[in-house]
Amino acid sequence: RDERLGFQANHLRGTHPAPGAVRKSGECFLVSSVASIPSLMKTLLLLNDDDPVKSRVFGLSVVRRVVSSRHTVGNWLVYMLEAVDPVVARRGVDFLEILSEDEDENALIPSTKRVRFAGTQLAPAARAALYYKVSKLDYFLSAILALEETSEVDRASKTKLMRHILDKELGSGPTLSMAFFDLAFLIMMLVTFQMTAYHVVEGGAQDATYATT
Repeated sequence: RDERLGFQANHLRGTHPAPGAVRKSGECFLVSSVASIPSLMKTLLLLNDDDPVKSRVFGLSVVRRVVSSRHTVGNWLVYMLEAVDPVVARRGVDFLEILSEDEDENALIPSTKRVRFAGTQLAPAARAALYYKVSKLDYFLSAILALEETSEVDRASKTKLMRHILDKELGSGPTLSMAFFDLAFLIMMLVTFQMTAYHVVEGGAQDATYATT
């Protein structure tokens, strides 16, 4: 709607956007519209890996762009990671890997004999915005830690997305403040323990000396 209004305003002013700009704007609108379809990506991820339809669908240019769109990210990802069914949770981790890669082509992973589907290359600012939206999902980090299979936790923790989120979280002001107070509390406990142990030892020595006399 905003794009149509902008086009009409330009027409009234006698100015027209370049054809390339119009085409790019239309493509972005299409991608964001498709990406906003509820649970679309979840449905595509849950397709059987052996089904040739899955490879064909993820090979489509529009789908690769939808994969890398921030409009695709939603609470459905957390629900997949929290799922009791390990296959569903595994597909959620697959999506984290997809978001972490800069490849434009699907790739076969030799260790698992599975295909890792690719999105599209993003500019640093666009990738940072995508990662930021994932980090703001409710209970996202808790869902990662709650994965039942240790191998999936390990796989998720190695993704660029998780490293980026953890670097941001650990470097934030509240986290640093909490770490400082935890360290101060730990030092106080150690000092208190040493003082208590010293008094106990000294008291025991004095009692022994008094008993011998």
